[in-house]
Amino acid sequence: EAFWSLDSLSKLRTTSGESVMSAPPAERWPLLKSTNWEDFFYFSCGKTHKELRWWTGLVASNRRIFLLHALTFGGCFIAVTNDTPHWDFNGWYGLAVMPLMLILAPLSALMGLAFEAWASGDLRAQKRFHIGALLGLLVVASSACVSYVQYAVSFWRFERSMRPCSDDECRALQAPLFYVLLFWLCITLLVVSAAWGALEFMPQSPPPSAFDANLLFERRTESLLRKRVRVPGSCRLRKEAVAWFKLHAFWGVVWAFKVTLCRLVLMPALIDSHDALSESFPSLDVAASNPEEGWRTWGQPAHLVRMMLNLILWAVGGTIYIADTWMWYQITMTFWGGAAGLVMHGKGSTRFWRNKELLKMQGSVEKLVPKEEGSKGGGEQQLKAHWGKLWSALVDDLFDGDLLTADECKELRLSGMAKIPLVLSSEARRRLNFFARSLFDPHLPHSGGAVRASGITVLIPHYKESILISEEELKQDEQKKERASLMGFLISYFHHDWSNFIARTTGNDADDARRTASAAARIAEAKGIDIEAACASYSTLQMRKWASLRQQTLYRTVAGMMKNEKALELLLRAQLPQAPDAKIAALLSVKHRCVVAMQRYGEMTPAELEDVEVLLEDFPTLQVSFIEERVNTTNGHRGRGAKQDVCYFSCLIDSTCEIDPTTGRRKPRFRVELPGHPILGDGKADNQNCAIPFTRGTVLQMIDANQEGYLEESFKLCCALREFEVGERIFGTRPAVIGFREHIFSGLGSLGEFAASSELVFGTLVQRSMAYPLYSRYHYGHPDMLSKAAMIAQGGVSKATKGLNLSEDVFTGMEAVLRGQTVVHREYYQVGKGRDMGFLSILNFFVKLSKGTARMTTTRQAHRLGVRLSLGRLLGFYYAHAGYYVGQLHWYHATYGVLSLVFLGSLCQGTGLLPTAANSVSVMANLIYGPLFGLFLASALLPLSAVLLVEQGFVAAIAHPLRLVFSGSAFYFIFQSKCVGYQLADEYAFGGAAYMATGRGLGIHRASFQLLYSTFALPTFYPGVELALFLALSPVACPTVTLRPTLWAFSMLFPFSLLFSPSIFNPHCFELHAILTDFKAWTKWISDTGNGGWLSEHRKICDKKPSTHVQAMLLPSKEMLMTIPLLLTSYEAMQPYGFSAVQLLLVMLPPAPAVGVGVASIIKYMAGLCSKTASDAETPLIFAIVVGLALAVETALFHSRFPELPVAHWITLCATRYFSLRFVTNSFVYVHQQATKLCCDNVQPFRALLEYGRQVVMGYALLADLFLGFCLQLPLFFIAFIPCISGLHLRFLFNTSSGRLEESLQQHLKGQRSMNRTLRQSSRNNSADFGSKSRSSKDGSRKVKQDPDNEKAELIKEALRDADKAMRDEKSIPASSRSERLRKKKERSGGRR
Repeated sequence: EAFWSLDSLSKLRTTSGESVMSAPPAERWPLLKSTNWEDFFYFSCGKTHKELRWWTGLVASNRRIFLLHALTFGGCFIAVTNDTPHWDFNGWYGLAVMPLMLILAPLSALMGLAFEAWASGDLRAQKRFHIGALLGLLVVASSACVSYVQYAVSFWRFERSMRPCSDDECRALQAPLFYVLLFWLCITLLVVSAAWGALEFMPQSPPPSAFDANLLFERRTESLLRKRVRVPGSCRLRKEAVAWFKLHAFWGVVWAFKVTLCRLVLMPALIDSHDALSESFPSLDVAASNPEEGWRTWGQPAHLVRMMLNLILWAVGGTIYIADTWMWYQITMTFWGGAAGLVMHGKGSTRFWRNKELLKMQGSVEKLVPKEEGSKGGGEQQLKAHWGKLWSALVDDLFDGDLLTADECKELRLSGMAKIPLVLSSEARRRLNFFARSLFDPHLPHSGGAVRASGITVLIPHYKESILISEEELKQDEQKKERASLMGFLISYFHHDWSNFIARTTGNDADDARRTASAAARIAEAKGIDIEAACASYSTLQMRKWASLRQQTLYRTVAGMMKNEKALELLLRAQLPQAPDAKIAALLSVKHRCVVAMQRYGEMTPAELEDVEVLLEDFPTLQVSFIEERVNTTNGHRGRGAKQDVCYFSCLIDSTCEIDPTTGRRKPRFRVELPGHPILGDGKADNQNCAIPFTRGTVLQMIDANQEGYLEESFKLCCALREFEVGERIFGTRPAVIGFREHIFSGLGSLGEFAASSELVFGTLVQRSMAYPLYSRYHYGHPDMLSKAAMIAQGGVSKATKGLNLSEDVFTGMEAVLRGQTVVHREYYQVGKGRDMGFLSILNFFVKLSKGTARMTTTRQAHRLGVRLSLGRLLGFYYAHAGYYVGQLHWYHATYGVLSLVFLGSLCQGTGLLPTAANSVSVMANLIYGPLFGLFLASALLPLSAVLLVEQGFVAAIAHPLRLVFSGSAFYFIFQSKCVGYQLADEYAFGGAAYMATGRGLGIHRASFQLLYSTFALPTFYPGVELALFLALSPVACPTVTLRPTLWAFSMLFPFSLLFSPSIFNPHCFELHAILTDFKAWTKWISDTGNGGWLSEHRKICDKKPSTHVQAMLLPSKEMLMTIPLLLTSYEAMQPYGFSAVQLLLVMLPPAPAVGVGVASIIKYMAGLCSKTASDAETPLIFAIVVGLALAVETALFHSRFPELPVAHWITLCATRYFSLRFVTNSFVYVHQQATKLCCDNVQPFRALLEYGRQVVMGYALLADLFLGFCLQLPLFFIAFIPCISGLHLRFLFNTSSGRLEESLQQHLKGQRSMNRTLRQSSRNNSADFGSKSRSSKDGSRKVKQDPDNEKAELIKEALRDADKAMRDEKSIPASSRSERLRKKKERSGGRR
């Protein structure tokens, strides 16, 4: 931003003080080397936006959304209280809260001014804040005066004073004139402030000199005010007006449902519960009955607890009101986006195309290949010929991908799409069906021909992702006796593909046999092995490729993206049938390039380098860029020693580059020096930006290393490129980003299917609605196409600040929108996409998203969009990004609030403090929690049904979501929701956002319980135990509490999911030997004091505390909120038993465990003095045992003293101790870490005290983990004894059985033997042919006796020469001729196969 205006550029000076801009333009470039950049960036042009890692950025940017919630919630409160007689508020009813509501908007604006004044540091912003602060104080004072008048004067007296009155009796009933004048004066000021608040909902006007001050939608909306809304000469509305009305109609539907539910259900339930709680201790009646002691009534524990319960009740109600907005947004999007999908694509069906539709589809090929100019009568025949060539190439591609048998290939080639139902492969049917339907998409533009299409570069970043499946991954681990083999699962899932693969590779075709034999001979020569071993190596390589094409590997991605080249060649030859091959090749090099940004190429292992060579051999035109580091040694100043400079280069290699024999790596063709260390952020964005110099064309397509391309979709590539010319359809502008849909191919197993279903909904229905009518779609990385010129103008395809831009892709779309460009979404083009398939990898992916979103909300792009977008677009931007993650956190808070409220009410009623508290709070819980949970499940499943209705039809739309429900999707999504919300709050509190390598393999290997426990103890296990105890102990403490079955069913689902989902979705978790192994490993981890033990994990948790901001301590923790009412309840309940405040303090902070830990520490210290071999290692297990024994002894003594103590009192005391200890220990850990940070522990007394406190905390923490870990493993141990439970669990997770896996492994071994036998036979036959050729080339009948090894070498060399000649002949044949020859060859060999 320092380079946006001449004012800031004028401050750019050299180290000698010379102004750079004052020099002539031709002389400015050399002056940049001597520019004083530090003064320019830190003093002349300060930072325009400070990032604060806390909630302030999120609230300040989206304050209009929270203000809208507050106003509508207050409106519902006014509407309900007007119909409630006893909520009269001195006769004013709902008008009593109007002063508070009128000051909400000014206070919101004041908060925004304060944040902007702090974040920007601009003097004008600070001046605006000072003025706003004065006006805010005036508004608050006016509101206070109005509230005082309403309290002092009843409404009927005030109303009477508005009427003329003649007698004194009537005047006596009127309100004093002072109150009347004061009321109307303040009301006038509040109305003026309401006008100020109305401006708060309007978007802010950015400074005109900024580059990011050109929001297109808002600019077009403002232009509607200056011209007619209707089209001149027509009754139709302008497109801008239609877009505006649809945007606000969408949100009107959302808020209509939301406010109606609040008015009819939520608000009456809150008021009824509030009334019932008030009746449990009527403070006003008690104070009125004893006026002399009335003031003491307000300080009684019963009154204080009732007030706290009421506050918690309304806080829970407000949280529910905020949380359900996202659910209504999802449901409205389901019907809106589903209806748009039906209009666009029609209802999905399992039937395929009739003859009429097939003819129409063949005619639509004109969009792909235009007619020749001047062709009239022969145009239809020409289209049929083009369609025949494209169809033949498509069928051949499916056959080469092992999706078709030879007979199916022959039938499809002859009969076309009418025979699709006969195809066995569901993947082939899906691809052909989507290709056929996409040709009728109304947004599919005419390509204009491949000749005039823009150039495109496919950019694939790669770091440590798998290139090819290794040979070790294919083999079964015989030593460990594991039944989970990758190849077994793959063959089990893709058994038709495996059969086709074996049939294709072991066929009797002579050309295929010659080609495979030549490849085996090449391997034998390269590796120096015999032909038998070469055949085995070649067959293994083919199986590795087959497996890689069905996993998330770079080979699969490159193989799919290189099909663009084949498609463009076919389209070019169809459009230029007479063009020579050289011209076609030249056009292809201009039209398409695939660049793999392989950042680690210079550091790869030999195995990875071999995989890269396989890529370059199979795809000769592939380009690979990487970052090279060089150390240059130069002479020091005046010859004083040598100086080493590290230089970084962005390099490019391809298959024509030579291989350096010393390193085994290829020498770069091009090398671009970089200005410094290129990795500034988390790696991916820098890797992409460093590869941009090697891209060609005007369009970039961003592809991840776990995607896949399809040939039939590549036929529509020119149509997609045409979008950058014809522009977006509503505003007529060329888009900067075009998004396309993804097909998730990783739906293997239950977890993979859950992730695939979520991504299917996001890639179709959600993005369709986000793009139109919400206009809130941004860039999400893949498979979006970007305008290269626009990306370079805004600094690259991704932002690269470490931590801050963890979600780097979305900033591309945010910058584009701020600069007045558009982002659109199309559904006629798709790319395959893989997702995580293991429990830990999926959740790690969401951890990365949650933390990245938290940091994204603190950036200047998010803040500027938040204040500059119109309200409708702001709602779309918020709920499509940060609102989703905040909604998950609110959903957990709402659940915790409801159950804790029921628990506190049960304790109050069970101890006799508040006689009707439990049933009072259960009114709201019974009425709200069931519908709320149903709304949560509906928002998760209805979008999938809407998508499947469009994609596959009505039956799939009903059956597939139900199958997911029976597969445990509810458990998984509840667990995921809690993890998402926890990680968002954790990032705001402690930070630590960083890239996480999730791993994209099939989750067939089990994770140890120790790993699961250390990962999920804080996010889910601890909260799950608390929720389970709330629900289980509430009826125990108060047997008369009434909880509906719906509340029991839905509320038990939440803690069960949090506690046992990691075990449910962990393979082999119910095998007895695995459980025993896990228990041994867990006990070892508990007692381990090294880097990999429990103590190390405990220290990591404690070390996060110093990163907490001071302002974060202002937010009360749930431990503190639970401790205060529990302390008051315990104090009042134990009064009849002679309990004093000191004894209650001992309950909260028991001395026995602390004394025990102190004695143990002293004994350990004395033992260390007496023994020379004593170790200084920590012994947390001893402290935990001491704490446990001390608590047990204390409990026994307490029970012996109070044997008649009721159960409710015991539960109250235990809950008080638990939450008090949680609050005290958390506070101590924070104080301890801050003291360590401030070096206060260097003072010996402080150090000893802190160390003692740390040991006590350690003992409590380890005791809790011991108990919880044992309780979580015990149910698994008993379930393992159920017969056949392991097999049922395997089928539940992967929809397969152990017998089927064994059968798949046998098929693997049988197929490998068959391939090796075929290769050996082909090699012998070809070796004999080559040997006869070599002997016939010698003189006459002369026979030379040679050594067998030399003879074999000569035969291999001859075979290689013939193979190379055959390959050159193959390359010289045009692609269309090769395709035709392959078709005839397969027709001839179809019967044999």
